[in-house]
Amino acid sequence: MIVVIHLSSFYDQAAVPDDVKVTPKDVASGRVKPGKFGGYTTRVTRKMETHSTVTIDERSLVQRLVFEVIPRPGLRKLGPCNRKQLVAEFLDGNLLPEVAHPKHITGFEVENDQGPDEKLARETLAQFVAAEHHLTGEPLIDPAQLEAIIAKYLEPYSHDDHVDHLHARFGVAKKAS
Repeated sequence: MIVVIHLSSFYDQAAVPDDVKVTPKDVASGRVKPGKFGGYTTRVTRKMETHSTVTIDERSLVQRLVFEVIPRPGLRKLGPCNRKQLVAEFLDGNLLPEVAHPKHITGFEVENDQGPDEKLARETLAQFVAAEHHLTGEPLIDPAQLEAIIAKYLEPYSHDDHVDHLHARFGVAKKAS
């Protein structure tokens, strides 16, 4: 699947001016990092209409599904997810923190979605049904829930369905065609 994210601004790296003193605390906090050619860089926001093209393979979506259904005490989990939700969670958790703030998004396009891969999902989830939690000894994924998880993942969606969900999820008004 290819997702094109249209942006009004984006994150970039800029050199820290020579007259600015960088402390170890700045580096440890992640506000600055060593530059490739010496000196330091810091993240800046560039205002410019642009886009980011993201290719998401089905394996990444299935891995995100596993992440959302296995128990993580004290952490939010979605539970069984459809692919629209998985794409949005993948972008929000894996890409946007490095590319742009969600408020910079002006639109989405989705192309070349080949749909779910049932065989891959079953093979991957089976490993977590067979695996036991190290503290409780119970399966990481309840075998009784496996078919419901698979059914939710296999729900069919069009490119427009994905686009509508991404616009809603990130609070972006959809432009009239």
